[in-house]
Amino acid sequence: MTWSDLKRFVIDKSVNEINNKSDLNISYEPKKIGRSFTDIEFFIDVDPDANFLENKLRAEFYLGKIKMNKLTKIEEKINSINEKIKKIDDKKKLLISQKKNLKKIL
Repeated sequence: MTWSDLKRFVIDKSVNEINNKSDLNISYEPKKIGRSFTDIEFFIDVDPDANFLENKLRAEFYLGKIKMNKLTKIEEKINSINEKIKKIDDKKKLLISQKKNLKKIL
């Protein structure tokens, strides 16, 4: 395998994939003695902003889910209260109707 093949098919692809899919920034520098490549020095930096942004987005997503769950529970409670109010109104109407009937009878 030639240096250009190793660089193009292995090293560059790997470095690009790591840089794009993680919070690491990797670069490298090939070392030569004469005309031959003898070593590769890799430089690895951690990008704290990438991890922070990912965690922030993840937290916002879950907070949004929690808020939606709370809103759903609040809506359920409101619906339950509205049903109870409707039942009370129905009973009130029934009592008023019965009161009118009693007045007619008496």
